[in-house]
This record gives sequence, C-alpha cells and structure tokens, in this order.
Amino acid sequence: MAGPSRTFAFSTPPPSPLSPQNPRSNRANTTMRKRKISSEFENLKGAEEKQAQIETLERELDSLFCYYKETAAKKVSIELSQCGGSRNALVAALLEESDLPLARLIVEIRDRLNDEVRSGAIVLGDPLTYATVKSSVLFAGQRMAYGLPNADADVLEDHAESCLWCWETRDLKLLPKFVRGEVGVRRICRKKIHERIMAVSEVIAALKKVEIEPDYTNDLKKASKKLSKALPEADIRSYMNSSLQKHSDDMYITHNIPEKF
Repeated sequence: MAGPSRTFAFSTPPPSPLSPQNPRSNRANTTMRKRKISSEFENLKGAEEKQAQIETLERELDSLFCYYKETAAKKVSIELSQCGGSRNALVAALLEESDLPLARLIVEIRDRLNDEVRSGAIVLGDPLTYATVKSSVLFAGQRMAYGLPNADADVLEDHAESCLWCWETRDLKLLPKFVRGEVGVRRICRKKIHERIMAVSEVIAALKKVEIEPDYTNDLKKASKKLSKALPEADIRSYMNSSLQKHSDDMYITHNIPEKF
C-alpha cells in the first residue's frame, strides 16, 4: 500500500442507469437471499461438502483483501498548497489512508513537510520536530483496522497485513472541501468490505467446528445471518463506482454553474 507522501488520482467508470425498484420486491429478494444462504450452510452433507464450502469462502476472503488493497492503492489526490497552511491540516492530508505504523508515519510526514518548507512550497511558523508532528498526528488522526481483528495488536504500531490498518482524519473539515465527499465514500466502502470480511470469516470459523458441539448449529445460524446482511464484493464495487461517479458529477455541476448577475 502506498505511503502518504505518494498520491494517486482516482477515476471511476460511469454507473449503469438504475431502473425504478419496488421496495416490496427488494424486501422479498433480501428475505429469499437470507433463507438461501442459511439453508446452504445448514444442509451441507458430509465432510467433503463442508470442506468445499470452507474453501469457497476462503477464496472469497482472499478476493476481499485484494479488493481492499486495490482501492487503497488509488488514494485521493490532495495538494498540500490547498490545505490552508495549518500544521494539523497538512498532517491530516498526509496521514489520510496511510497504512504505516505511528513511528514510521511521523518520520515520513516530518521529512515530507520539511522538504516542502525548504522548497518554499509551504510556509509554517512552528519548527517541525518529531514531537510536534506526533502531536498533530494523534490530534488529527485515528488508526482503523478493516481486516481480521487481533485483540493483542498494538493499535498504533502493529503492521500485520491481515489487519488492513488505515489512518483516517478524525474531522473531515481538516481536509480541503473538494475531497471530503470522495474521502467519505471511500470510508463507507472500507466499512462495507470490513463487514463482509468479518461475516465470511465467522462462517468459516463456524463451519470448522465439530457438529456435535452444543453451540454448532446456533453459531452457524448467527454467522449465516450476518453474512446475508453484508454486501458481497460485486455489490460493494457497484456502490463505490456509482457513489464516486455521482460525487464527480456533483462537483462538475458545482464548478460549472454560470454566475448570475
């Protein structure tokens, strides 16, 4: 995953036209999907069918991790010159969507900002030290995990790839206004990927239990229900593409409205 000093433009294809949908039909389809998923796991016959289902879910898990990394590599492009000159705002722009541990992130942001100051690209009144950058990072950002949980992990310094760590600005108002919508959409997408990862992993864990265990059936039903509520990857992709396209269209309209005299 790319560090905060490297930015990428993110473009999305236009979504397909959406046809009017009947709310009752949607509810019926959702109910049928839940029942299908639940019965699919509960009616597995024999160890071979169960193992085949586990392998299918593990492939889905791998695909979700790849999709997360694919979207994370296409970071929102934020020009430091548009951050208003506030140290916290500059730090927020550089930490957004970084996967680095705290110590490495601080050094990277400090060095990047010092380079910008020396080149005259930005002007800061206060000296940039490790301590001042750390203070801004902890004030402006928080580190989120969108992968598999690890209760023993150091939230600020852990670097396990399975956790899918991601720094996020606490207050979007620290970021330039024109990127807030896109950043917000990407956060929702990450949450949906996380929900699906958790749901799939819980079904795998439930299926790996011995059937004679007293909580086997109940755990499998709970996991299946959670899976039925979590959007699959194809739907998450569709949501992200359509949402980003809508945001792009809105921004175009906003910047191209003729002035009224």
